[in-house]
Amino acid sequence: MSIPMLEDYTLKVFEAVARNRSFTAAARELDVTQPAVSQKIAELEKSVGQELFVRSRTSVSLTPQGEVFMYYAKRIMKGYEDLNTVFGNYQAFVSILDQCRDLAENPLYQSLKDTILK
Repeated sequence: MSIPMLEDYTLKVFEAVARNRSFTAAARELDVTQPAVSQKIAELEKSVGQELFVRSRTSVSLTPQGEVFMYYAKRIMKGYEDLNTVFGNYQAFVSILDQCRDLAENPLYQSLKDTILK
């Protein structure tokens, strides 16, 4: 069973714009339109009540508030990455635990373990 990736799309857009220093480049990377990226950032800025980017004709950069937001965004995105790692491989992890339990109940294993640990 495939587990869908957990993520926060708004944070993904924010991070892409900040890293690319461009709404257009972020849109290209995310395979969406530039107006969709602009709208998502505008919604985010309205939601937090702060401008997160300084916009010029040629590039964008983070405001001081944007830098603070980026700090927390990275932590949250890392949390999603960790969750995806754990739960994306959860069935394999459970299977290994089951195999260990089966092995631990095997009399030959018990005998070898006792011999090795003496």
